[in-house]
Amino acid sequence: MEKLLNEYNYSRQFIFLEDATKKFYTSLDSENEGGQIDDYLWKVVTSVSQKEVEGRKFHMIQHEDKRVGWIELTDSLQIFRHPAEQYKIFEDNFSNNELNRKMGIDKDFISHFKDRLLNVKSEVRFDGERYLSVFIKNKFHGFHHEDVMDPIIKCNIDLTEYGTDFELYNQSNLTKPAEDVTVNEMKIIAVFKKNEIGKVLVNNEEYYWFSFSAASKPLLEKIAEVTMPCDKSREKLELDDLIYSIYQEREKTKDIMKSVLSAKNYLKDGKSSGVLLEDNDSYLEFESKYNELKRKYDTTTLEYERKLRKNTKDLELSNKRLEHQKDYNDRVTEQRDKYKSRMVLIEDKLKNLDEKYKVLKEKYKQKNSKNAIGRFKSAFKGDDK
Repeated sequence: MEKLLNEYNYSRQFIFLEDATKKFYTSLDSENEGGQIDDYLWKVVTSVSQKEVEGRKFHMIQHEDKRVGWIELTDSLQIFRHPAEQYKIFEDNFSNNELNRKMGIDKDFISHFKDRLLNVKSEVRFDGERYLSVFIKNKFHGFHHEDVMDPIIKCNIDLTEYGTDFELYNQSNLTKPAEDVTVNEMKIIAVFKKNEIGKVLVNNEEYYWFSFSAASKPLLEKIAEVTMPCDKSREKLELDDLIYSIYQEREKTKDIMKSVLSAKNYLKDGKSSGVLLEDNDSYLEFESKYNELKRKYDTTTLEYERKLRKNTKDLELSNKRLEHQKDYNDRVTEQRDKYKSRMVLIEDKLKNLDEKYKVLKEKYKQKNSKNAIGRFKSAFKGDDK
């Protein structure tokens, strides 16, 4: 799968970091140079096409709307895109980072991010660490380390047994309490664990927010069990990026075909009108190919997640067994130490007894010796008589 993804020619994004001695080429068949490397360092660029020449992969680089040229990428950081995910900033840990400074992005992020829901649309690895792209209303606001980001985690906690006696708010900043809310049933559908706020669905129709500080201890313990899915593997990141690129191309194609068909209709009838793309054979063919690839992707992802869950459970079971074995070993070691201590004590007592025995034995010998001499003298005196 990884080899197939690497060979697949599709639009990709990178943070451009190549050596300044390299060159762009206007064509792979000539040595005509394109733009200067220095002009694009630490910029986000797009590889609109890839070609392999003598075992080396070259990328046609585009910056904004300008085609720069062909180049082999060795040090640039690939940006892995995916559908938007909601996050909030975790202010306690926040500070700007080296990646943003190198990219020339330095602003008062906190004032932009405070109390807002943020969209994360991609991630990148820099110095071995994971950084997430932040967007507000489709405007890019830099890459930020995962430690300062608080992801929304989906869950499903029925509050029937935990109670609903806490304040509800209309927005995630918890500044405007909700009024006149009649609660028949309520469940928590998502949480921001670092910021300690949750999102609830009331009566299966209205959404509100609440603070963990108002939750009971049993509910907090239940919320603590909610965990974030494991980090995506490189293969999963590449699959998401591929699907994202295909979706973007699909939307562009859809817009272009609307314009073309509208123009054709205008030339024919002298007026512009809406066009049903579903009646166009080319669009239907593209849509069919997209849906087929999406189905394959969904199947692969489902299988991957199933294996991931199995491996996670196996790992948890192994860890439990290891803990049990460790606990058993600790108990055996403790018993062995107690036995050893008792043996040392017994040896000391035996040693003391042995010493006492030797002393008593010596005394007994001396006593018997004196008695024998006495008997001998008595007998000797008797012979004289």
